[in-house]
Amino acid sequence: MIPIKLTIEGLYSYQHKQTIDFEKLTSNHLFGIFGTVGSGKSSILEAITFALYGKTDRLLLSGDNRNYNMMNLKSDQLFIEFDFLAGNNALAHRVQVSAKRNGKKYEDVKKMDRVIYQKKEMDYIPITQEELENIIGLSYDNFKRTIIIPQGKFQEFLQLKSSERTQMMKELFGLQKYELSYKVKNLETQNNAIMQNISGRLEQLGEISPEQQSELKTQLKQIELNIQTLTLAQKEHEMFVHALEKLKENTQQLNEFRKREIELGLQKEAILKLQDDIAAYEYCIVHFKNTLEAIESAQQKTLALHTQLNTDQTAQHETQINLNKLNITFDQISAAYKTIDTLKKEVEDLNKLAEAKTLNSIIEKETERLKKGELLVGQVNNKLKRIDDEEKETATLLAKLKKQQPNIETLNQAQQWHTNNKNINAVIADTKKEKKVTTEGLDKLQQQLLKGLDEYNFISASDDKNKWLLQCNQDLQQLEEEHKRINQKREELLVRLGLETHAQNLKDGEACPLCGSEEHPKPHNSTDIGQQIEQCKKEAVSKEVQIQRIRKLIQLIDNHIAGIKPLEAQLAAMDLKLFRLDEQAKMHKNSVVADYKDESQLLIAFKLYKEIQTSIEATDKKLLQLREGYAQESKNKEKYQQELSRIEREMDKNVSSKEMLMRQISHELIALQANSRSEQLVLNAHKLQSTIAKTIAGYENTRVQMEELKRHWLYYKVK
Repeated sequence: MIPIKLTIEGLYSYQHKQTIDFEKLTSNHLFGIFGTVGSGKSSILEAITFALYGKTDRLLLSGDNRNYNMMNLKSDQLFIEFDFLAGNNALAHRVQVSAKRNGKKYEDVKKMDRVIYQKKEMDYIPITQEELENIIGLSYDNFKRTIIIPQGKFQEFLQLKSSERTQMMKELFGLQKYELSYKVKNLETQNNAIMQNISGRLEQLGEISPEQQSELKTQLKQIELNIQTLTLAQKEHEMFVHALEKLKENTQQLNEFRKREIELGLQKEAILKLQDDIAAYEYCIVHFKNTLEAIESAQQKTLALHTQLNTDQTAQHETQINLNKLNITFDQISAAYKTIDTLKKEVEDLNKLAEAKTLNSIIEKETERLKKGELLVGQVNNKLKRIDDEEKETATLLAKLKKQQPNIETLNQAQQWHTNNKNINAVIADTKKEKKVTTEGLDKLQQQLLKGLDEYNFISASDDKNKWLLQCNQDLQQLEEEHKRINQKREELLVRLGLETHAQNLKDGEACPLCGSEEHPKPHNSTDIGQQIEQCKKEAVSKEVQIQRIRKLIQLIDNHIAGIKPLEAQLAAMDLKLFRLDEQAKMHKNSVVADYKDESQLLIAFKLYKEIQTSIEATDKKLLQLREGYAQESKNKEKYQQELSRIEREMDKNVSSKEMLMRQISHELIALQANSRSEQLVLNAHKLQSTIAKTIAGYENTRVQMEELKRHWLYYKVK
C-alpha cells in the first residue's frame, strides 16, 4: 500500500481541515513525522488505520464513547479522506469517513459513515471491507503489528505465538500458495485409489503369455468381422420389418374401407325412400302453398274484425263514463289551481323567514364565539409575554453557565499530564523496586560469600575478589606440592618398611635377596619407620582436607563472581534508566497545567464541568422547549386571530343577509310567525310546497286524462 493523500478535519487535535500530500514526501523514498507530545503524530496513523479498517486500539476515557472521544471538542463534524495505491496492479483507492455532532445534544456524535471506493478508469466504484482487506493483504491485527506498532505494544509483538507469526508472514508475503501438503495428500490418495483399481483389474486378468496375446488378437479380429456381418444382417432385417409394418398399416385401412362400404349399402334403401318423399313435398309446395295461405289469412281477418268491433263499442261506452267523472274532478282541481301563486308566495316568505331566524341564531352564536375568542387571544398574549420573559432569563442563565464552565481541552490536557505523570512515577517506582530487589540479591550473595569465608576461615587484607582467587590458587598450589612431597616420603618409607620385613627373616649363611651377602651383622629396626609412615599418612590426610577446603573456597568465590556479574549489569542499566526517567520527570514537570497541578483540583473541575454541562443541557433543553412553546403559542394566536376575523366577516355577511330577507317578508307574516322556530317554519313551507306540487300534478294529470279520453271517444265514434 502506497499513501497518496490524507485529509483530516475534526479528529482529535485537528479542528480545521488539514491535507497531507504523501506524493511529495514519498518522492525521496524516506520521510519522518516529528513533533512534541500531543501534537497529533499518532492521530495521522490512527486516521489511516481507522480509514482502512474502521477501528483503532486507542483507549477510551471512562464514561466516553469512541465517536465522541475521536471528534475534536470544538468541531461539529468529523471527516477523513484517504487516497492510496494498493494491490498487484497498484489501483487507486479512496476511503471516506464522516460523522456529525447532534446539535441538540453535545455529547451525542452520530454513527460514522464509512465508504470504500476503487478507481476504475475515471469512476470510483464502491467495494466492501472484505475486498479491501484482500487487496491490502493484511488483517487489522497484522496491520497494526507490522505497519503501526502502538506505544508499549512492541513486547506483545515479540511474544506472539508461532502460529500467529506464521499466519502474519503468510499474509505479508502471500505464502498460502505454497501450502501444498493438503493438495499433495489428496493427489496421493487419488493416485493410490487408481493404482489399487488397476491392480485389482490386472489381478483378475492374471498373467497372459505372448502366445495367448496372439491368439486373443486373432479372436478379436474374427469377432470384429462377425460384428460387421451381423451389423449388415441387422440393417437388412430392420428394412424388412419396416416394409412389413407398412403392409400391415395398409391392410388395416383396406379392412376399414370395406366395413364402411357394407354400412353404406345397408342405408341405400332408406335413402331412396326419403328422396321420393322429399320430391312429393316439393311438388305440393310449388303448386298449392299460395292458395292455402290466402284462404287461411282471409278467415283470420274476418274473425278479428268482428272481435275488434265489439271491443270498440264497449271501450267507447266506458270512455264516455270516465270522461263525465273527470269533468267533475277537473272543475274541483281548477279552483285549487288558481290559488297556487298565493301559496307559492307564502312558501317563499316562510322559507325566507326561516332562513332569517336561522341566521339570527348563527349571529348570536358567532357573537358568543367572538367574545370567547377575544378572551382566548388575550390569554395567549399573556402566555407569550410570560414565555418571552422566561426565555430571556433562561438565555441569561445559559450564558452565565457557559462562562462558568471550565475549558474541557485544558481539563483533558491536565488529565493527560497527570496520567503521564503517574505512568512515569509508576515506572520510576517499579525500577526502584526492581533495583532494590537486585541490590538485596547482591547483598544476599555477599552474605552467603562472607558466611562461606567464615566457615573456611579465609582472611584477606584486600576487597578484590580476583586477588582472593589468586591467593587461594597460590595456597592450593602450595598445598598440592606439599601433599605430593608427603606422599613421596610415605612411598619411600613403605619401601624401607618392606626391606625391614625381609631383614627380620634373614639368617646367617643365607644369601640376602637384595645384596647377596650371607652375613647379616646389623639388621634394620622397623619401629621408627612405622611411626614415620603413620605421621606421613596423618599429614597427607590433613593436606587433602586443606586442599578440598581451598577448592571449595575457590568454587564459592567463582560462583559468587559469576552470580553478581549480571546483577551488577542490571544495576548499572537501572541506574541509567532511573537517570533518564528523572530527566523525563523534570521535563514533564515543567509542562504541568498550573491551574490543575493538584489532581484533586482537576477532579473537582471535571465534576464541576459535568455538573455545569448537565445544567447547560437542561437549560438548552428548557430554552428549546420555551422557544418551541413560544412558536406554538404564536401559531395558536395567529390561528385564533384568523378565526376571529373569519367569524367577524361571516357575522357581517349574515347580518346583511338577515336584514335583506326581513325587508322582503310581509309584516303580517312576521307578526303571525313571531314565536315559531325556523324548523317549524321550514316544515310548514314544505307542507305548502307539497300541497302545491300535488295540486299542480293533479291538475296536469286530470287535464291529460281528459284530452286522452276525448281522443279515444272521437276515435271509437269515427271508427
